[in-house]
Amino acid sequence: MKLRIQGDSLRFRLTQPEVENLSELRRITSEINFPNGSKLSYTLKTADEFHCSFDDNQIVVTIPTDDINTWAESDQVGISQDIELQNKLILLILVEKDFKCLTRSSDEERDMYSNPKISHL
Repeated sequence: MKLRIQGDSLRFRLTQPEVENLSELRRITSEINFPNGSKLSYTLKTADEFHCSFDDNQIVVTIPTDDINTWAESDQVGISQDIELQNKLILLILVEKDFKCLTRSSDEERDMYSNPKISHL
């Protein structure tokens, strides 16, 4: 699972096995370790409603179970949700299927979704 953080947005990109695991197991977690021994973990899990939290170096995003099931079983590319923050700010959550690159291919991409733009080339 890839995580991109930019401003007040979190973008998660999942391979096919990760989408399947989230749909079946209802939770997936990844982490990044740092030289001083600390780490940042990020979790997607299913629940009744959208929610996001950050505590103890862990980002947890909950997504409605029905939304995950529909997304996993369809050609739908992503799920997005705006979450209201203090001072009228908005946190954008985006969870997407990860597609293969158009310009290069590597063994690392074997679990990614076929890029829909390939048919347009």
